[in-house]
Amino acid sequence: MVRGQTANDYRPNKNLVPAVLNKVCKGYERLEELQQIVHGGVEVR
Repeated sequence: MVRGQTANDYRPNKNLVPAVLNKVCKGYERLEELQQIVHGGVEVR
């Protein structure tokens, strides 16, 4: 249920919640970069 999934809808939504990521990914060595993606998106080159 980290990615906005519900019991009735297993498909993840595209919304990433910074506070949830901080909790779920605590200790992840690239958490800062992940948070930058959450706030700024991804630019495809």
